[in-house]
Amino acid sequence: MENRQLSIPIYLNQKIVFDLLTIIEQGFSNVEKIDINDTSNQSNENKDLLFLSIHKDPNEKKIFTPSALFSKLRDELKNRKFLKTLNNSFEINELETGDFVEFTALLTKNPLIATIEGFIEFMEVASLFEQAPNPKTKNKPQNVTNEMKKFITKISNGNTLDLVGTINHEIKNIKAVVPVEYEYLTNKTPADLIDGHFTVLGKVIKSLDESSEESINLLRGTSLGLLPNQIKQELIQQFNPIQTMNLQLPKLTFEVKGPALQIVPIAIYI
Repeated sequence: MENRQLSIPIYLNQKIVFDLLTIIEQGFSNVEKIDINDTSNQSNENKDLLFLSIHKDPNEKKIFTPSALFSKLRDELKNRKFLKTLNNSFEINELETGDFVEFTALLTKNPLIATIEGFIEFMEVASLFEQAPNPKTKNKPQNVTNEMKKFITKISNGNTLDLVGTINHEIKNIKAVVPVEYEYLTNKTPADLIDGHFTVLGKVIKSLDESSEESINLLRGTSLGLLPNQIKQELIQQFNPIQTMNLQLPKLTFEVKGPALQIVPIAIYI
């Protein structure tokens, strides 16, 4: 316990954690789920705890929270040498699909979504300060905003959001695409993760080096994901005027080229 890293997960896919631990432990001998009603919380949200008996002694019962189980899983992966820690000099071509990896990165929101959302917020704030609008044009900003919101819906992938991480590396600018599911976020929102440095633990599903002709499509799984690259590029060019407005917005792109990783995240933590 002395050497165990005490982590605070901001994102934790409990289902994957439970499944992997079950495989490692060859099945839990007893699992009970209980709901704790927190009377101090006016919202009366139920909090889940798990009673897991994972020892051979049937009389021994321990209480594990999801965070504690993740810590146990991480220890097991490290002890069994399944976990590859990506330091600031790792070689991306040494990684294979299916590898467990852990790395620290600066996480940002999908740049296409971040840019359009930023523009929508700017338009909504600007409309509050608009004085004596021309009756002929007063609805134009609102119409533009509504169209932008419809476009956001088209390029969003249900209950998931791509985060793009810049991995700490002494030589290369290595990116990691980390899709997160809202239900596994601590506060059901990615706000706590945006523009922060976090440690990501997950499995590699795609690894691209600098010479790769492939890329990671940030529109995959959406209604626009199957469009040819030329059409997607023309679509993005329609938003070029936004880039000239001196707003602090990321560069518009619909793909991430190598060197890059695509990860299924198990946990994102500090």
